[in-house]
Amino acid sequence: MTTHVANYAAYTRLEARAALRRYHLWACVLLVAIGIGDGLLPGIPTIQHFFEVVFGARNGVHTILINDYTGLLTVVYWVGVFDLLRVYITPAEERQLALYLTKPISRTRYFVSKLTPTVLALTMVHLVGTLAAAAGVLIFLGPADFKPVAFIATSLTVFALSVVMLAIANLAFLFVRDTYNAILAAAAIFVVTALPGGMYIYRPDLYPPAVKDFVVFPANLLWHEDNTVAIAAIGVPLMLAAAAALTALATWRLHRTDTIKA
Repeated sequence: MTTHVANYAAYTRLEARAALRRYHLWACVLLVAIGIGDGLLPGIPTIQHFFEVVFGARNGVHTILINDYTGLLTVVYWVGVFDLLRVYITPAEERQLALYLTKPISRTRYFVSKLTPTVLALTMVHLVGTLAAAAGVLIFLGPADFKPVAFIATSLTVFALSVVMLAIANLAFLFVRDTYNAILAAAAIFVVTALPGGMYIYRPDLYPPAVKDFVVFPANLLWHEDNTVAIAAIGVPLMLAAAAALTALATWRLHRTDTIKA
């Protein structure tokens, strides 16, 4: 038993050391550029007018944050996708998955050892992006229209949404055989999430109010800025619970290795 625990601890440390990749650092750099660069947008009258007319932005802060929240979700999600490819898609393509699954650790522990460092790395990336977004607002517009509590609550909501999307992708990856199809599945998940907001620009008349408030991300988070704390208090735990359930389902699927081309 002691040897088994030692093997697991050693493997967990190995995965933790390998979790942080160069693209995580580049993602942080990109989010800092987005957070600071978006601060320029309200100073361009045509852009500010566009966001006021189309997305109902009440001030320049809203214009900045609509873009920041979009950037946060996009970057964190796609960085997470590349992390998840390393769990079983890449090892399966390299004919190493079977070797991983025969190590002296359980398949559940293999799964946990892969996913836990990934979650921590993505949390770091999201935190950097959140700080950059706040800095961009404060540097260019000051604190007058900035609501820190609402901003933090909304940032947590965006992160929870990205976690749910990644949990869906993680489960979907267990049903595909190669990187190409995994990327297609990940792209489909992203499009389903982002497309309603993109289509709203062209045909807002097609969206009933209840539907608009639910699917037009991320403007919907700012339309109800005064209620974001309550929304986060309910929505974040629900989304994290959904992500946990999807991860448990993926773990069960991983145990059925006879259906996985290792």
